[in-house]
Amino acid sequence: EAVRASFPARRAAAYQAWFEHMPVRPSRLRPEMAVQIFGAVDWGTLARFHVLDTRQYRSVQVCPNSPTAMRCDFAKGRKLLFGGAGGANFIDPLESSCKAALADPSRTMLGDYIYEDAWGDRRVRQFDKLEAVTLADYRNRYTQYRTDPDLQAAHASCPWLVTWDDHEVDNDYVSLTSENELCGGEAVRASFPARRAAAYQAWFEHMPVRPSRLRPDMAVQIYGTVDWGSLARFHVLDTRQYRSVQVCPNPPTAMRCDFAKGRKLLFGGAGGANFIDPLESSCKATLADPARTMLGEAQERWLDQSLAGNGAAWNVLAQNVMMMTVAEGTAESPRHYSDAWAGYPTARERLFAALARSRASNPIVLTGDIHSFWVNELANAAGRPVAVELVTSSIATSTYDKSAHLPLNPGAKFHDGMHNGYVRCELGRDALRADIVTIDNREDPRSGRNVAATFEVKSGDPHAHRVET
Repeated sequence: EAVRASFPARRAAAYQAWFEHMPVRPSRLRPEMAVQIFGAVDWGTLARFHVLDTRQYRSVQVCPNSPTAMRCDFAKGRKLLFGGAGGANFIDPLESSCKAALADPSRTMLGDYIYEDAWGDRRVRQFDKLEAVTLADYRNRYTQYRTDPDLQAAHASCPWLVTWDDHEVDNDYVSLTSENELCGGEAVRASFPARRAAAYQAWFEHMPVRPSRLRPDMAVQIYGTVDWGSLARFHVLDTRQYRSVQVCPNPPTAMRCDFAKGRKLLFGGAGGANFIDPLESSCKATLADPARTMLGEAQERWLDQSLAGNGAAWNVLAQNVMMMTVAEGTAESPRHYSDAWAGYPTARERLFAALARSRASNPIVLTGDIHSFWVNELANAAGRPVAVELVTSSIATSTYDKSAHLPLNPGAKFHDGMHNGYVRCELGRDALRADIVTIDNREDPRSGRNVAATFEVKSGDPHAHRVET
């Protein structure tokens, strides 16, 4: 009501200043500083110019965003600039699958924007080359993805926060180590830095990141913070570029390597990720090594400062791989995935300690990678609750169902490994609401969508509560 009551006077002042400075006839002035600017101007018999006014008389824009704390600065009575409530908005006229996501006010990309290879079943596109290796290959990959009109519209509709995972370069790579190094030896070790530089350059050319993020030798500092007023601070993490190599790899044998091509075999090969036995003595000792890192020393220091130095109501960690340990196998003989935070438990405890030490308000972890939906309650090694983790499935790649392992994972409050889709979040000062949005058929661009589940995280409570709708 305050804005509604004061705006006519503001508009009258603006119209008066415009009228005083523009070359228009006094006869155009109307009562209460309305100005009739529509009219016709004839250029002899050659042309008639019909000058229109598309502001003063029109209806309000259709389908506005709802006025939530994520979209409004209520203290100042103003909409937030991107995706705010009121005024212009990018609307979804078709209401289907990927198109349905376009009405959301902002988008967080958690990695694997492209696939460097042609992995997976029921692929939605066929690539011109099975695997990208050179700069031209990676550029072509992005170009092919960007021919998708829905992806073009997604980029046009709202701001993106982006980080990467492994497939922007090479499956399971970490730092300057390729997944194929154990099988390919020195040839892979020597050539991989150039491949990574080419992949990073193509990513940098196609993603909405500042030029100041570029570092020498095509390294890119992608970790950083984005503040959404005083409501939320987004800590965007890089879990690929600086981390230690995955623990306890399979040895390079003929059963696990194609030595002629210098490559690991896809499932159970030597190098990259592996399902490890955390109780095996040598593996257990390596897992406990405090020198092992997921983020690298510099990024850990930066995150400590970023968490401690803000008064945001919510602290959102946008990162790549599953933070909760997902136990498979049996209770007596568990198996953990070494590419996730489960393979870096000491680094995870340092992160949890930083959250506790900083007293950062309401930490929320956003995760991708695993091709399935999860809602997890995170706890430290002592069992103390730390945060809620929201894990999104993929939009267009194959999915993984882990339902059989849920009895071993009491921290998992929801899992869907059968559907593609996305997680839609609405954030207010008192609570976060997360919808698990599933797509019926990823191969059909007009496919329907459904909200499979809704969860709420209340301010001050690091637990996820399912909302019955």
